[in-house]
Amino acid sequence: PQESEIKRKARSSGRFKCVINSLIFPFLYSRIVPLPLHIFLGLGNQLVELVEQELTEGDDKADFAIFLGGCKATPTGIHGSQKRSTSMSLNGGELKKIIHSPEFSRLIECVVDESQKILFHIYLQSVRELMPFLLSPDPLDLERRREFRQLVTLIGDAWHRNKDVVKPKVHMLFHCVEFAEQYGNLGAYSESSIDSAHHDV
Repeated sequence: PQESEIKRKARSSGRFKCVINSLIFPFLYSRIVPLPLHIFLGLGNQLVELVEQELTEGDDKADFAIFLGGCKATPTGIHGSQKRSTSMSLNGGELKKIIHSPEFSRLIECVVDESQKILFHIYLQSVRELMPFLLSPDPLDLERRREFRQLVTLIGDAWHRNKDVVKPKVHMLFHCVEFAEQYGNLGAYSESSIDSAHHDV
């Protein structure tokens, strides 16, 4: 009843017609390919930000900034300017370097809160294990699909415990699993090849 009243008011006011009266996209949501690269970028950048926020010692923060600076590979751009989003976030290559670096693990060890430290190590390991599922073009057999689902379930549980908020990129991981189970692949349909054109542009 409450929903009907909202719809009635929206219709009478002429607002939200694109939501109520017609489809925004004229195809089934099950036909939408998830964006595995951007899910990896979202989770990886979030992990880096969380670790940075938890470091309390000045020396640790300085070491972290130096470490991130050494991993940044994005050029400064035209006439010395740099796109703000590029300077504030890490791209796929930069994140891969960070996630596989022993120095990043060492910096996590500098986090004072023991429960947060454990959680960050779980995040780090899960992001490492996610990479081949999200970014590899190789098909996934039944066993690999099962492993993917188990990993995503673990990540869903772990990220949910972080202030009891399920992040949108974590939610999208479950759609990635469904897509991989239906089509036997995920990375081969990734937006990576299109996104790499950003550098050329």
